[in-house]
Amino acid sequence: MINIAQYIIEKFKISKDVDSSLKTLIEKAADEEYVKSLKSAKTLWPEDDWKDRDKMKAYHDKGSKPSRLISTIKDNDKLFRRFCAAVRMKWEDAINDFGQALIDRNIYTEDTIIKYIFNYYKK
Repeated sequence: MINIAQYIIEKFKISKDVDSSLKTLIEKAADEEYVKSLKSAKTLWPEDDWKDRDKMKAYHDKGSKPSRLISTIKDNDKLFRRFCAAVRMKWEDAINDFGQALIDRNIYTEDTIIKYIFNYYKK
């Protein structure tokens, strides 16, 4: 049994490393074949992110670092709205950092975030 468990763990690590050529969430979302291969993910619809878009634009124009902004956001809804604003602004650093924060906080899965980026980034 121990050998089987070890085999499964090693297989999981190998299959996880296969995707390492696609580093960022944006790069994954840009690969249409990759997005098509994702399991169905729920559709994300932000409520009203206009206020957040203005705030994010101000942060972007000021040269703020998204990773520092994330540490100040405790409200998950606010984090999501800011992520949506970053996608609409096409602020790549913020998209990757905010998207990863949503994943790390177990708010959304990576598949869901990638599909959102895929659907809205091109517009």
